[in-house]
Amino acid sequence: MKYITGKKFITVLATFFASWNNIISDQNRGLIATIKNIDKTYLVLGFFLYVLSYLLRGLRFHILLDKKISLTDLFHIVCVHNMVNSILPARSGELSYIYILKKYHDKSTGEGVATLMVARVLDFITISLLFFYVFFICT
Repeated sequence: MKYITGKKFITVLATFFASWNNIISDQNRGLIATIKNIDKTYLVLGFFLYVLSYLLRGLRFHILLDKKISLTDLFHIVCVHNMVNSILPARSGELSYIYILKKYHDKSTGEGVATLMVARVLDFITISLLFFYVFFICT
C-alpha cells in the first residue's frame, strides 16, 4: 500500500474540520448532549468491536487469497472497500475491492472477483444459518 501523501493528508484534515464544524453547530446541540452522556466503557468497547470486525474481514480475504497479501494491507483494502460501498449506490462499491487488488497488488480481475464472490456466498450462508437458528429458537 502507498503511504498518505501531503495532498491526501490535507484532504483528510479538511474533512475532519468540516465534520467538526457541522457537529458543533447550533443545530446539533442535542447530538453533543447525547455524545457527552454516553458511557465511555461502551464507547471504547464499541470502537474495538468495530475495528475487530474489520480485522476479521481482512483475515477472511487473507485466507481466501492464500495469505499472499499481508493482513495489514488487506485491513486497509477492506476499510476503503466498505467506505466506498457505503457511499456509492447499488453496491457498486464492490468493484473497489477488485480495483485495489489489481492496482496495488497485481492480482488478476478474475482472482478479485472470485474471492469477492466466495466471501459474499459465505456471508449469505452465515446469515441464512443465523436466521434459521433464531427462527426455530424464537418459535
